[in-house]
Amino acid sequence: MMKSNRWVIYTIMFVVITILLFFVIMWNPMWGCFAFLLLLLAFFVGNIVKTFFTNFQIVNNNINIIPLSQEEIDNSRRLLRYATSILAFLSLITTASGMQSFVFDQSWMAYIGSFAVQSILVVFSLLLCRFFVQITVLNWPLYIKKL
Repeated sequence: MMKSNRWVIYTIMFVVITILLFFVIMWNPMWGCFAFLLLLLAFFVGNIVKTFFTNFQIVNNNINIIPLSQEEIDNSRRLLRYATSILAFLSLITTASGMQSFVFDQSWMAYIGSFAVQSILVVFSLLLCRFFVQITVLNWPLYIKKL
């Protein structure tokens, strides 16, 4: 498979796993939380192993970090946007359900309140992704090292 199209596969896998996990949590919260913790553990261990074996070279006890190409940075940004929008939608549904149970009497008021909260969180999440990409583009670590 071509390297540039991997982000599509990762996005589809993320969407499927997130939707399945959402339904497991709705079906049985205890098993859903257990599956969520296993998923997080697998994600972190997988990322650590992948990062260690792909972005680092150990030569004479020195660790050289291989920088990402611009295409990999753009694909990472795209993947983060898709993941943010999917998680925001699922969070909108669950937050509205909780607000309807405890705060509002009518469901439309709960969905409006939940939409307001989630839209603010999505905007901040997308700006945070842009901030991290700008740090990479502007090469801030090199600038700080010169100071």
